[in-house]
Amino acid sequence: ASESALTDDENLQPLGIRRWKLQKILYDEVVKQGIPIHFKKKSVGIEILSGQNGGVCLCFDDNTKVQASLVLAADGAKSPIREQMLDKLREEQDPNDKDAEPISEITYSCT
Repeated sequence: ASESALTDDENLQPLGIRRWKLQKILYDEVVKQGIPIHFKKKSVGIEILSGQNGGVCLCFDDNTKVQASLVLAADGAKSPIREQMLDKLREEQDPNDKDAEPISEITYSCT
């Protein structure tokens, strides 16, 4: 399907924007909302928290941890977080389900 066929809402049509401009827009809004950002950290794992509030605990290579309700990570295709989440999805997938989509490195996303 063409991109224009995906939605009739003109506000949702693709547009070109330089990456640094998008980063600046997102950064400014996050700061305005008082949401902490952690730079120069290497993520090494994520723990799913149980309980009423849920959320996650993000683990870094300097042995620090951060608890959050949402994690946005842009750490690339070899992301340890991506691998950990893919492994979890593979474990949960029923091996007897012949109609299940195979879990590959490009199928994981979280919304």
